[in-house]
Amino acid sequence: MLMSSKPEKPKRVALSFDDGPNPAITPRVLEALGQYGIKAAFFVCGANVKRCPCIVKLIDKEGHIVGNHTYSHSFLLTLTGLALGETLKTQEMLRDILGKDMRFFRPPWGISNPFFIRRLKRMGFRIVPFDVIAYDWKKGVKAEDIVMRVKQYVKEDSIVLLHDGDETKEHADRMEVVKAIPGIVESLRALGYEFVRVDEIVGERS
Repeated sequence: MLMSSKPEKPKRVALSFDDGPNPAITPRVLEALGQYGIKAAFFVCGANVKRCPCIVKLIDKEGHIVGNHTYSHSFLLTLTGLALGETLKTQEMLRDILGKDMRFFRPPWGISNPFFIRRLKRMGFRIVPFDVIAYDWKKGVKAEDIVMRVKQYVKEDSIVLLHDGDETKEHADRMEVVKAIPGIVESLRALGYEFVRVDEIVGERS
């Protein structure tokens, strides 16, 4: 008698985009994600939120996570007081725009003072890390390079770091990221990955 085997459970992966919103790029990222039915997370800088509140509303309306990435993308390793002020300033802006608290936070460069992080957690924030770096911010990088790096380092429950903005610089050129999205999605799905939002992964880590 042959034993029937259960189908393999899909491996999960989440996409995240930092440093936006960017009026030239973020809507294109949203369009590309929408074509594949994927929900991602966007960690926004308050300085860019101030310029592009309508894009923040669009991110939220389409079912993506809007996360806090401080106001000016400051280096937070030692500047605990500045870090808290920047985070709360951006938090207030997001609350005013979206009418709700957005409790996901990612420190710039993924680096921060551990005392600051503990304080944020006590305030109810959920810290979202990343473990796949596509180096999409490097000068001269091409879409195929981004896809290759993601495929090389992805594993089950990975959170992929991409960028739709360039810190607080307006109109950063991130078109190679937009071009890379189809390749990332199609290649990872072919490897058995299922795309989920970061809260599904972070919720089980915390």
